[in-house]
Amino acid sequence: MNQRLQRQPLEKLPPPIRNVLRLGLYQLRYTDKIPAYAAVGEAVAQARRHGHAGTAGLVNAVLRRAAAQPAPVPQDLATQYSHPQWLVDRWLARLGRDDTEALMAADNQAPHVALRTNLLRTTREELLKSLAEAGVAAVPGRHAPEAVILEGAAVPDLVALTTGNATVQDEASMLAARALDPQPGWTCLDVASAPGGKATHLAELMHDEGIVLANDLEPDRCKLVQAAALRLNLKSIRVRAADARTLPKNWGGRCDGVLADVPCSGLGTLARRPDLRWRKSEADLRSLPPLQMQLLEAAAECVKPGGRLVYSTCSTEPEENEDVVARFATAHPDFEPESGVVRLWPHRDGTDGFFIARFRRNGLH
Repeated sequence: MNQRLQRQPLEKLPPPIRNVLRLGLYQLRYTDKIPAYAAVGEAVAQARRHGHAGTAGLVNAVLRRAAAQPAPVPQDLATQYSHPQWLVDRWLARLGRDDTEALMAADNQAPHVALRTNLLRTTREELLKSLAEAGVAAVPGRHAPEAVILEGAAVPDLVALTTGNATVQDEASMLAARALDPQPGWTCLDVASAPGGKATHLAELMHDEGIVLANDLEPDRCKLVQAAALRLNLKSIRVRAADARTLPKNWGGRCDGVLADVPCSGLGTLARRPDLRWRKSEADLRSLPPLQMQLLEAAAECVKPGGRLVYSTCSTEPEENEDVVARFATAHPDFEPESGVVRLWPHRDGTDGFFIARFRRNGLH
């Protein structure tokens, strides 16, 4: 942009005119439904509205020159894929260039919508049939037997959602409850449950028989869990608002299964939350693991001998995943790692970036 502003640098222009130029250049470079003449004309009109004849002329000249020239290709990956440099550097060191580019490209695509079939009410085949009858294109998921993938990035107004036959949930998130493998009659704990996707999934997998204690720190967010349980007509869910670190006081050693899907950086969800990449920093990867470890240890105290514990995050970064699990395993020899770990990547698996590890507490069940 500055190369085209020969007489007056971009930073010297009034903010409204800078934004007009940026929007105009974006339309010229990255949209294919707006003709160049229309993009330039609208930008000039905006420049007159927010400036004067001189700035309008400047905008007209800059954008006409831009429209006549091929778009430059950024040399650095961070600019090319609109990711912060610190994150690109981390991924390059760990994944290599090809995987890093593929991951960033996936982050910049509109994500698909996944539905979780409520197997207490219907089957995946019946759900797919009802969607087809409603004119909604959908296919079976790749990873979870109850998953349905909509062929589009928007959530349509579906009868299946209002009737409780389905829940919007990413397929990677479905695997967290699947990893716990809860059985009918169990007492299960979801330590950070809002908005309720995993807690309701646990209840469905348990045939709604037993207890699912759905805990969350914020009372207002607990209302989301209650609403989800009501929509799905699930009776086994008990909602509680509390700091998860206090749960062992009342639930120590009482749970057959505990799911610790802990707060994290969310760096596996950049396609769904593109602004997040600019709101997170490497400092978050130092500040979050101590809290994650505290929550995992509190969750572990609630597991019965012989019971299961699942730790999960929607992060791609080892500080929040492998490192936390390794420290926990070293400090808690009474918990046996089971089945390795699951790592899901947007560019490889078509899901959010996700990490899952499962433990069993030593002792008779």
